Amino acid sequence: MITVQKKRHIAQVKERRISENKNPKGRMAEDCVFRAIAGATDQPWEEVYAGLCEIGLTLHSMPNFPVVFRAYLQAIGATSVYKREVNWHRLYNDAAYKRQWEAAGISVLDFAKSHPSGNYVVRVEWHVTCVRNGIIYDYVPCQQEIVMEAWKVTAGMSYFKNEDEKAASWVFEK
Repeated sequence: MITVQKKRHIAQVKERRISENKNPKGRMAEDCVFRAIAGATDQPWEEVYAGLCEIGLTLHSMPNFPVVFRAYLQAIGATSVYKREVNWHRLYNDAAYKRQWEAAGISVLDFAKSHPSGNYVVRVEWHVTCVRNGIIYDYVPCQQEIVMEAWKVTAGMSYFKNEDEKAASWVFEK
């Protein structure tokens, strides 16, 4: 007999999405950047958070801003594999431009199908997700969102090069 949980898992795999939340408390905390990078690199959420905070502090920017997570991904040796240019003003103020921009784009689902192996951090308009071996790992159903940029990473990539560096201690203090 197939359980409800097994049926749900089968359905998720068919739609190429498995619900996963890398937040250590299981919270829905608008932390998609941290969750996506942790999922793609197989690093602890806290370690990714600490690295992004350190870079954000250096750049005087929030740790989940694109400029910060791009710098983080570059620092760990990730490779940019897809970037779509956009006129932000027109995207939000011109409905015809937005329809045309979306129609010409690739969805997260299509990206996952066309990348059956490897780990990727994928950015869409207001979200960042993780694709591993052609499957989207995220609790947010973002399969139909249009990909803005994608980075290939290797499991185990870490911002901190050794245990002594690991975790800006100020991030983990209680």
